Amino acid sequence: AIAEVLNELGVTRIEAGMPAVSDVVLNSIKRMTRKGFKSKVYGFARALEKDVNLVLQTDADGIIIEHCVNPYKCKYGYDLTPEKLVSRLVDSIKYAKKNGLRTVFMGWDWFRAPIEFTYWLIESILNETELDGLAIVDTVGSTLPDAVEEMFRRFHKWFPEIELEFHGHNDFNLGIAC
Repeated sequence: AIAEVLNELGVTRIEAGMPAVSDVVLNSIKRMTRKGFKSKVYGFARALEKDVNLVLQTDADGIIIEHCVNPYKCKYGYDLTPEKLVSRLVDSIKYAKKNGLRTVFMGWDWFRAPIEFTYWLIESILNETELDGLAIVDTVGSTLPDAVEEMFRRFHKWFPEIELEFHGHNDFNLGIAC
């Protein structure tokens, strides 16, 4: 019902959920895509082929592939080297694109990662894929608006061909301001 109202309001994109969470989410996204909305319906996925396949089952228009971009969390939490991280992201983005999905990469824990690393990461991904969008995430909701503005200035200058998006959490009441 919420999706129907968003569609009626002319919302461009509805981020409908992550099908890997449950069959309930998977089926609700399927119901949305069957309605023939003017709004584009996107599903979320981890950077895993099995998650991309679940989004494909929904007939969504696009996908938001998520993964941590903090190299310290990747190393100690996921046992991923920077090269393995790039490989995982490139593989999942290429797979989604090959299957006709408009693809956005949502890198979380962005603002606690060194900017040199995030630059290298995105440059590496763009050298090997046709990524459509990049969502920069303030995962812990602690980034000040000036930092978000500066990050977007830099990434727009470095990668003018990619659509930039912001995903802000509101843990410390900065999400709306950013």
